[in-house]
Amino acid sequence: MKCSACVMTELIHDTRNIPYSYKGDATFIPVISGDFYPACDESILATEQFRCVMDIMLG
Repeated sequence: MKCSACVMTELIHDTRNIPYSYKGDATFIPVISGDFYPACDESILATEQFRCVMDIMLG
């Protein structure tokens, strides 16, 4: 699968702390598993992991 942002083709399955910033405050969303593009840090997450990230962002 090609990334629409960087056109890389190799996904890496990994568990990471995802950086997140909002209104000048930076933090990390911990322990998110998914498929990541190494060149641009875009990711593809399963529904459960995506919901976890969204809950933290909106919480």
